[in-house]
Amino acid sequence: MILLWLRAIWGKIWGKVWWRFWGRLWNRVTLKHALLVFVCYWALIVQMSYRVPSRLLFLLIPWIGTAIGLLSLFFFLKHLFSNSHTHSPFYSTLRVIEQGTALMLRVFIYYSLLLYLNAKLDTSPRIDQVAEIETITLGEIQLDIPIPLRWANLKSASNSESVTRLLLRWDEAKKLWGGESVVVQSRRGFLRIPWIVKIERNEEKYSREALALSPTATAAWRKLINFYLDHERWKEASAAAQEYIKIYPADDAYALSVAGALNVSGHYADGIAILNPIVENRPTYEAYQLLGWALSFNGQRPRAAEVLEASIPLRPEDWEAYYHLGYVYNDMGKVPEAIVNFEKVLERRPHFPEVKKQLADLRHLAELQRKIAAKRAAASSPSEQPAAAP
Repeated sequence: MILLWLRAIWGKIWGKVWWRFWGRLWNRVTLKHALLVFVCYWALIVQMSYRVPSRLLFLLIPWIGTAIGLLSLFFFLKHLFSNSHTHSPFYSTLRVIEQGTALMLRVFIYYSLLLYLNAKLDTSPRIDQVAEIETITLGEIQLDIPIPLRWANLKSASNSESVTRLLLRWDEAKKLWGGESVVVQSRRGFLRIPWIVKIERNEEKYSREALALSPTATAAWRKLINFYLDHERWKEASAAAQEYIKIYPADDAYALSVAGALNVSGHYADGIAILNPIVENRPTYEAYQLLGWALSFNGQRPRAAEVLEASIPLRPEDWEAYYHLGYVYNDMGKVPEAIVNFEKVLERRPHFPEVKKQLADLRHLAELQRKIAAKRAAASSPSEQPAAAP
């Protein structure tokens, strides 16, 4: 009876010890495995976001999932076996497998980190290249769960024999099709490793083809203009917008949005070319403000002042025209006029720290100018001149 009782107690104690052993082992293996999967998932996202035209990624992808599985198995067996088995042939074989898989994963992760730094520190301009998608292939990578991947074989428009394989981002894979003409945006890279910013449909080609069939197609014109703006082709965007205005003279809202984008980008002359006919034919307060702003920054301040003054009767209670006029007159050296306009801004918008500071500086400047003028007048006054000797 006593033996049975002792056996039951020993069984409970041994069961708890065995359960704790397996629990700790499982927690260690699971934590390392989860960390490894997370880092590899991050590396995969980097590879998709900052792609380079290289086949190294496609050599690594088929083995990444297998390497993670083998390395996780090694973690499990390493904690399972005691130190007495570390010199056995089986453990040595596992060690070789672990070193090989770890090396492969390190190459993948460090390569991704290199591409991340190369792209994040890059300030070079974007370069557009036209290409054609030959095929889009579907595959997957196993990171505990199968993650679908798509890559495209791209044929360069300038060299039909040159074919580049690139991984597609998930948003790109939804929009692109085989046989489609695309624009590949790339940058030089901080470490001089050229990388792909994005791959998109060649809207210029397809919009031009649509306009050749239907010259008044609104959607085609807008897609073409937006394409030029997105790709910072300012001159072409301005020229296309002027053609659009000729076809749709009443669509000032879209034309003003294009002119505003050109102004914001610093291409004021291109924005002025769009705004001039609008102001001449269908003047609106918004068009006047955009034109006055563009003229001022383009160095045509006298005309900018005329345009902004002409806009005031359209909306006399609005503050924006006076705000622009304050800066225009200040740049022209007309301090009193600048003060008057900034005061009118504060009448309409009292809480405007920028204008309050400008107004205080201009009043101080005006006071200095007044004192200097008074001293000069006093110095040149006849009463201050010394009397002539008899």
